[in-house]
Amino acid sequence: TNLEDAKLVLLHEIAHIATPREHHSLKFWKTAMRLYKRYGLKNLHPLTFQKMSKPQKLRLLNAMHWRAKKALRAISYY
Repeated sequence: TNLEDAKLVLLHEIAHIATPREHHSLKFWKTAMRLYKRYGLKNLHPLTFQKMSKPQKLRLLNAMHWRAKKALRAISYY
């Protein structure tokens, strides 16, 4: 949903703020996963991501990128 996408984007960006100079490092993802779990986002476990092939990861990240952009556009209207 748009609300879940918006929450994912917001928490992802908060994780970046909480881990400066760690761009998508293990420390960043641990922080992001703690935030996702704390605020009710499910099915985002990093081990699932680690087991994916490189093409699967790229497809997922690309889809998340476009979902995030769409969610941010939806939020900007309010």
